[in-house]
Formats: sequence, structure tokens, C-alpha cells
Amino acid sequence: MMSNEFKDYYDGIMESVVEKTNSIPYAESLVTKNYFRIKTGFYEDEDPQSIVEELVFQIKEHLKERGKLLLEGLIVESSVMDAPVRKVVRDLVNIVKSKETGSYSLPEDSTDGKEYEYNFKNVPYFNVELDYTTDYNINGEYMINASLLDDDFTIAIKLIVNPKHFPQSLFDIVADFNDAIAHELEHIYQDSWLRPEEEMDIYTDNESNRPQGKDYYLQSHEIPAQFKGLRRISKLRKESIKKTLKDWFMRNREVHNLSIFDIQEVVDHLAKIFKEKYGRE
Repeated sequence: MMSNEFKDYYDGIMESVVEKTNSIPYAESLVTKNYFRIKTGFYEDEDPQSIVEELVFQIKEHLKERGKLLLEGLIVESSVMDAPVRKVVRDLVNIVKSKETGSYSLPEDSTDGKEYEYNFKNVPYFNVELDYTTDYNINGEYMINASLLDDDFTIAIKLIVNPKHFPQSLFDIVADFNDAIAHELEHIYQDSWLRPEEEMDIYTDNESNRPQGKDYYLQSHEIPAQFKGLRRISKLRKESIKKTLKDWFMRNREVHNLSIFDIQEVVDHLAKIFKEKYGRE
């Protein structure tokens, strides 16, 4: 919990940054991400205005880069994500193949502590936390769930593998790793204000009204994220997007608590949008 003194210090910086950047949404996000930088400044009795100027400069540089990337079309090209997805999936698969269960931080654990964030051109810095366990009693071959943590740049993946079906299940696990990383990277782009406003999460500050069930997958920010991941699998497997969508939802139906009827409805809807966007099924 913040002390009253630190809260005043932090709130003052937030207010100044938001005011100096004309209240753009990315301003509050950046201040939040720099919580520990601000806390260090507080304990070292640093002038809060120097931190404000530092953060405002970061925002202006970020927006200049965003404008450049949007103009050049780099951030909408799937090829930009190819290298990051391949690298992270390779790191994850190496862990799964080792059968050494546990909690892992990547790239830290794959570089002997030499790197703490993945760093690729035109991609925001990010890291991955993997929780890898085995369980003979789960239904199916494995269960996987991925999400973006509150810091907006840590991808958390929980994988439970049924040893009875391993390594036969590795083919599908690799596919779901590809989907999960591409999907969550898209959310990182969105949270870094590197996507058009119509693809942003409109429920960030209104969680109580966030759609649930099948409607969750039809949100403005979820549709492009799903396409980034599943379009990649569709290309890798040379199959229709509709088959890729249905197979993914069926493999993960228990995690996402959807009925077969809900899955079919969501798949049909997403496949229709996909065809309109990319001109293929």
C-alpha cells in the first residue's frame, strides 16, 4: 500500500504527465509502467518534475515512432512478428521437451540471466513467464492458457501436460504456443498504443461490463489478436482458417467454458470477418 506521501508524489507526476501530453491514453499507461522508477525517485528525494520531463519525452518519442511505423505499414505486417514468435516458441518447446517442470522466466532462463526482456526491431520489449506442470488426471492431452499480466508486457503461460499423451501431443502444443505468443504480442502492441483506436480494448477501465462467454471473443481488441495467432497456424498447417479456429476452440473448450454450440457460432462469425478482411477462408 502507498504511503500518503508517496501517493501525493505519484499522483502529482501522473497529473503533470497527463496534462503535458493532452491526456492521451498512452500517458497514464506509461506512468503506471514506470511505477518503480517513480518510487526510486521518491526515496532518493528526486525532483518530481525531472521525472515528469523524462516521461513526457518518452511519450513524444513513442508517438513519433508510432507515426513512422503506421506510415510505413510495418506494424501491420505479420512478418514483423515472425522472428519474435519463432524465438519464443523455440525457447518454450526446449523447456517442454526437457520434461523439467517448474516456473520459468524467459528470456532470462534461456540466456543464463544475461537478458531479461526479448528485444526485436519494431516490437515493444516483453518477457514470458511459463508455469509448466504435469497431471495424469486432466481431461485430454494437455491444457494451456495464456494472458497478459497487468504490467502490459509480461506474457504468462500456464501449461499442464498429461504424460500419457506426451510426446504425441507436442505437435498441438507447438501450434498453441504459436497462437498464444502471437495473440498476446498483439495485445502488447495495443497496450503500447501501436494499433488503431478501433482495435483498442474499450473495457480497460470498465471491467464490470466486459462481455463474457462467446461474446468475449468478439470484442474489438480480441478479434485482431485471435487472427494474428490463428492465421499463423492456418498458414503453417496449410488449412482453412475455419478449421484452425474450430480445432483451437475444441482443444481449449474446457479452459474457456464454451459449449459446442457456442463454439460453432463464434467460429462461423470469426470466419466471416476473416474472409472479409483477408479475402480467403
